[in-house]
Amino acid sequence: VRCTSGKVPFQVFFCTDPHMSALEVLQGYARRWNLECTFRDLKQFLGFEDSSATSEKAVTRTAPFVGLVFSLLVIWFVESASALAQVPLRPWYARKKNLSFEDILRTARFALTPFTDILVARCVSGKLGEIDNDRRTEEWAIEGRSMRPAA
Repeated sequence: VRCTSGKVPFQVFFCTDPHMSALEVLQGYARRWNLECTFRDLKQFLGFEDSSATSEKAVTRTAPFVGLVFSLLVIWFVESASALAQVPLRPWYARKKNLSFEDILRTARFALTPFTDILVARCVSGKLGEIDNDRRTEEWAIEGRSMRPAA
């Protein structure tokens, strides 16, 4: 495929099926691209290939668990937290218009920070129990915390 932009003049695509046309090879590549991005995100951000599991059960459970965590984060973001997220302003990436999985993780960290602070305080004080949502809201109000990211 001849490239009309960028520094690489050609991109080459291979297929092991000699009966597929060039168009079918490119369509297959395009269909698979989202899955390839998902595996990259699983490896890069959730440690998919860095498991220290050694027992057979742990090894066979790690991949499905990481996939489940990925899926739950995406579903949580789409259904509940997309209003919290903002496309980060980066001078070197001025044309970015869509959110990535890394942006979803940043939003999750932001949303969970108050809970982490409370849990750490309760662990240190020895008063680990259920978190009272009304108390959490009061603590945020007292500390001047906001659920909205800074602009």
